Amino acid sequence: MSEVPSEADLARAGRWSKGELKAIQESDLAAQKLGTQFLYKMQELSYEDMQEDFGDLLYNYIRNELPQKVSEEEEKDFIVGDGRALNNARHISSIVSLDAAAEDATNVHVVEYDGTADTSAIEALTNGITKIEEEGATYVVMRKETLTALKNLGLATASGLPFSEAQIAEALGVERIFTRKYVATGVAYAYVGSFVKRLTGATAGETIEQYDIDYNNQKIEFIRPVGGAATGLASAVKVNLPTVISA
Repeated sequence: MSEVPSEADLARAGRWSKGELKAIQESDLAAQKLGTQFLYKMQELSYEDMQEDFGDLLYNYIRNELPQKVSEEEEKDFIVGDGRALNNARHISSIVSLDAAAEDATNVHVVEYDGTADTSAIEALTNGITKIEEEGATYVVMRKETLTALKNLGLATASGLPFSEAQIAEALGVERIFTRKYVATGVAYAYVGSFVKRLTGATAGETIEQYDIDYNNQKIEFIRPVGGAATGLASAVKVNLPTVISA
């Protein structure tokens, strides 16, 4: 459970005087708990392939690839969602994406900042990041094209060289910038790293590697449980950037 941050008097603690009735705040609590679900990826390896896999190269590749793909899916679901229809049996609903949470006016954990009218992308990003109320190492996710446009702003400076990623991160006051191709053009997300899993789906339990030998084939499966509860303050922001990236 988490309460919408408010400066209204009854939402704050105050003094009680002897002989007076205590003022009661109307409850505005909203359940934020998310049920645990399981992300998995299963692949089949034929008995014939196993016999020809000298040195277990293919076998070891699959074992390494399965958890990597599960991690990639978990990350994508956290940022923009899995893109599957709600009635799709494989749709992951135990993770609320930053994108979906930002669009939900009742969700106080992720806010949306419209920076399309700001004078520059840097201004829009810095203004958006100030909307985050939690403290901690902050990270930004955007498209590679957006980051490249920000780097190229350095071409107009005295050095005539593009800004480095570290320079842009320092200007924004963030720990690191990530680029992902599934982020929409003209959008960036910033979040406090120590709170993101708590607000969208903390790992519940340990990962599982499962092996099933079936007649002529071996099925290799990797499972990770995900789900969690929300924090109380804004831990992330979705920033809509100006159409033209400028200084």
